[in-house]
Amino acid sequence: MSKIKVVCDFGSTYFSLFSGKELLLRIPSAVIIKRSLHPSLIFCGQEAIKRQHLVTEEEMFVRPIQNGTIAHYEGVRLLIKEAFKSVFKFSNSMDICVLISCGLEISQKREIEKAFVSCGYSSIFLMESVVALSPIAQKYGVDVVSIIGGDMVELGILNGREIISAYSLDMGGNVINKKIAEHILDLYKLNVGYQECEKVKLNIGSLFAGDNSSYSLTGKDVLTGKPKKLVISAKEVYQQVIYAFTRIIKLIDGALTVAPVSVVKDIENKGILIAGAGASMLGLEEYIYKKLNLPSFIEQKPYLTQLSGAYKLMQDQAFINGYLGLKE
Repeated sequence: MSKIKVVCDFGSTYFSLFSGKELLLRIPSAVIIKRSLHPSLIFCGQEAIKRQHLVTEEEMFVRPIQNGTIAHYEGVRLLIKEAFKSVFKFSNSMDICVLISCGLEISQKREIEKAFVSCGYSSIFLMESVVALSPIAQKYGVDVVSIIGGDMVELGILNGREIISAYSLDMGGNVINKKIAEHILDLYKLNVGYQECEKVKLNIGSLFAGDNSSYSLTGKDVLTGKPKKLVISAKEVYQQVIYAFTRIIKLIDGALTVAPVSVVKDIENKGILIAGAGASMLGLEEYIYKKLNLPSFIEQKPYLTQLSGAYKLMQDQAFINGYLGLKE
């Protein structure tokens, strides 16, 4: 009996599982654990996010994956165990492709592998997320791909399914949430949580300067300590959105500047594939064309693009063998 093929996105913001054409799980990469020599899981994913301000002295809120690497080993192990158990119960008969950031050191890659193996999942291999985009890039006929994640942006220039060059920026969509919170605190004297700022970004975040949409949020009044509602407009948070995307554009532009002339010429004609949750930002295609004179391609659900691409690559055993340096 053949093993199930599963793609795992080892993300700092979200931990995802994908198989076939289906997203099986997507939860925040967060846990609340009991402080101990042998920590145990108390809450995972969204429940951990909701309860992070209620932790006791015997508990600890942890975001175990940061900048694509393991920041808390036991936290990662508990996250992996809970995520896979919630989908597959106690089965470990599967081949797992774990998507990682480009540029990780060998020791960092080994630690990720070790975490999965220690959870009973020995049939795994790691794949750079930009490589996972190659089947989708080929569909659009492009050679440049970028993933806009929560706390990282990655860019790769590809030759088919091989990386010519790759770059990363330690900043993603989460910085917009932080900037929105700072803006509301400075202007309205309201403390607003991360999740509320995320809703603001998702509902009215826009790269169109004249966007008139608005959103009603709830924060905590700094002076009274009581909850207070506020209606905020897309125009008000435009600068916070631009802060992040200006830097993303600089990353793309800088990478193209040092790329071979022959490659750049093709890129100008072909364009760029954008993936990751940050690619959902309203007006992104127009913004990229305005700033870089490049056409861009974004899938309907951009947070699934690298997952579906990796799953397609998993069906090509010859490619996988070559990628892993195995003999036929």
